[in-house]
Amino acid sequence: MNDVDYEPCTRNYKIVPKRGFYALKRRMSTKSVNMISYGIAFVLVISLLTPFLVKANPGLTVQVPQSPLAPNQPVYIEYFTNMGEDGTIQMDITKPPLLAIFWQSGPMPITGGLLNSITAPGFSDPGTYVVSASVTLAGGGGTIHGSTTFEVLAGGQPGQPPGGPGFDFHMEVMPPVTEVERGEPAHYEIIVHYSDPSYSGIPINIHVTGLGPGMQWHTTPMGQLTITTSHETPPGDYMFEIVGEAQGVVHQVVATLIV
Repeated sequence: MNDVDYEPCTRNYKIVPKRGFYALKRRMSTKSVNMISYGIAFVLVISLLTPFLVKANPGLTVQVPQSPLAPNQPVYIEYFTNMGEDGTIQMDITKPPLLAIFWQSGPMPITGGLLNSITAPGFSDPGTYVVSASVTLAGGGGTIHGSTTFEVLAGGQPGQPPGGPGFDFHMEVMPPVTEVERGEPAHYEIIVHYSDPSYSGIPINIHVTGLGPGMQWHTTPMGQLTITTSHETPPGDYMFEIVGEAQGVVHQVVATLIV
């Protein structure tokens, strides 16, 4: 072997930092952040495109749109509940601080989401009156309440109906006897005759008593009386009384419903 001296070629070797590893790590971190950002943006877009399902709070709205009213002007009342809040409604009119009930409706069916109306008789005494209503929700859903106020203006003679003294009326119901199957409604017409034609604009407050189990009644300002029955109403002859009141005058008439 020749005696040759070998000189290390250190100039051909370089120490290269691990930039590739760190660059890969940075690229992975950036990619992860981008993926998270895209995910958040996707969720936000889906949320915006999805309709919000908002459940309304249970509530009963009552209003007297024509307030203030003239003395003895009929009280037109509008009322409604939210969609799905079906049941039976009752209402009354009071005049605080008096505790007396000046008018009261019978139980009436109500369907949520529909505007209903009823007309109560007018009042001659000026002041603020309160309409209170409660709905017993179907299916044991509890009871919801609502109220509103209306004003009766001063003017005229308190308690004196339009047209002068001597106010009176009488009623008849047609047909006097109606027969229906259980679960079907019965329809009647209440005909009012006034002592003088000048009184014909005075509304009559109607109340029905003596109905059988599972029956409810409802009247319209035009004098239509509807009595609903249920499948739980026992068969039989039911004699009930229709009571009419106006200006302190009270009369009644009897009708029969055969189930």
